[in-house]
Order: sequence, then structure tokens, then C-alpha cells
Amino acid sequence: MTFNRTIFNELNSKDNAIIKSNVKQFEGQLEASGLSIKVPINGVENYTINHINYKVKPGEFLLVNKGEQISCHLDSKTSVESMCIYLNYDVYQSIIDTLSNSYTLDHQDNGNSKHLLSDKYYLENCDLSNMIKQLAQCKNLYDLTEEDYITISERLAKHQMQQFQMVNSLGALHTNTKIELLKRLRTAKAFINDNYYKNIMLSDISEASYLSKYHLLRSFKDVYKTTPYKALQNRRIEKAKMLLALGESIQDTALKCGFNDRRSFSRVFKKSEGITPLKFQYHSS
Repeated sequence: MTFNRTIFNELNSKDNAIIKSNVKQFEGQLEASGLSIKVPINGVENYTINHINYKVKPGEFLLVNKGEQISCHLDSKTSVESMCIYLNYDVYQSIIDTLSNSYTLDHQDNGNSKHLLSDKYYLENCDLSNMIKQLAQCKNLYDLTEEDYITISERLAKHQMQQFQMVNSLGALHTNTKIELLKRLRTAKAFINDNYYKNIMLSDISEASYLSKYHLLRSFKDVYKTTPYKALQNRRIEKAKMLLALGESIQDTALKCGFNDRRSFSRVFKKSEGITPLKFQYHSS
């Protein structure tokens, strides 16, 4: 086993900690985990939570609830850099209770919380994801205080409350069915985010998320308030703006973002942003 790690603990706390590690080979199992966020920085991590396998890569993170049975397997030729954020469960639960005293889901009998969905998530433009990105880039985390960990817990609580709001938007289904459906919709969205530069069709997204086209369209719109096609176009435009700001040519930007040619790209870009790619690039320089 090749394992190098640095532990950043909050002073006088056994629960709040961040561990950064560089690993090539590792095999480990924990019968009862703490509340944690697993973040690959470079390389892919393989986890099993309650007999469900997760492959987590950069741009994603894995939430693990308190009390979960979890194992990790790594066998890589190159070092896998990762970060694990451990949070005080009681603090997290008190934040949830404070934010919403009328929360509809009760505590589980085994001591963990139904207010957290153990699953793989995509690092998007939200408060939790932005903080995770900042922590991953920071080399020295020894100065983190209790207040900092409370802030992380608060952002996680708000993120999870949003997930349950999405669950509740799925209509009169059994709660476990809605949670499973939300997981598949997140898979669909992650597939769009990861494959925006390809010529993907609705059938590809449907197959990746194990949902029929009709079920995908209806449920995706219920949760994300947009269609898979519009989500794909928005992702392409978002990436195109980044490339244009870096000086990439319009032709190359179009091809790198999944458009067939410059003309179709310019038409979609202007409809979305109100100006042509050329004018956008000029104002960004």
C-alpha cells in the first residue's frame, strides 16, 4: 500500500477534519462511517456504500452519511490525489433543524440522517461546490476554525435541502422511488455536463440514466425547470464563453463545444447571449 496523507484537524475536535492524501494502492473498509465529503482532485476513486458501487472522478464528490458501511479500493499506476472532509454530525443536524423546523422527513432509527442523501454529485456553480473547490486548491488548511467547519456544514445542509425540494417536486411517488429517480436525473445531468462536446442525442441521455425518453423529459423538467436539450445547449454556451475569453478561434470553439460548424454555433450563441461570439470575444479581451 502506498499512502501519503496530511490531516488538518480543528483544534479540540475529533469530528471536524480535512484529510488530503496521495494514494496508488489502498484497500479499506469502515463499518460505521462519519459524515463526510469525498473529493477526488486528480485520478479516480472507487467506493462501495451499503453494497452500491461508486466511481468518483475529478469534478464530482461523494457524500457519505453517518453510520454508513463504506469501503474504498484503489489500484493505480499513478498517484491519486484526494480530499476528505469530515464534519460534526450533531452540528449538521442542528443546522438542518434550524433552517427548517417543519422538515417532512424524520430521523432514521440507526442514528444517521434522512436529511442527507448519500450519493455522487457533480461540482456545479453553487455555494457548497465553490467552497469544496477552494478547499481542494488550498495547500495549508491548519488555520481552519470551528466557524469555518460550521460554514461548510451550513452549505452542505442547504445543498441537501435543495435536493429534497427536488425530490418533493416529483409528485405523488413513494419517497424511496423519488430519491432513486432524482439519482437517475443527476446521472442524466452529469452525462450532459461530461459529454457536451459530443453529438449526443436524447436517446444517449436516456440510456445513460436508465430512464425512458418520456420519463426523462417529464421528470427532468420537473426538477431542473428546463429540458435536457436546453441544459445541453446552456452547457455548451458556458464552455464556449470560457474558450472565447481565452482567445480560442470561433471555429475551434464551435467544434470543441459540440457544434457542427461556426454558423450554427454563432446562431445559438447570439440567441442565448444577445451578441455574436466575435463581439463577446472582443469585449472579453
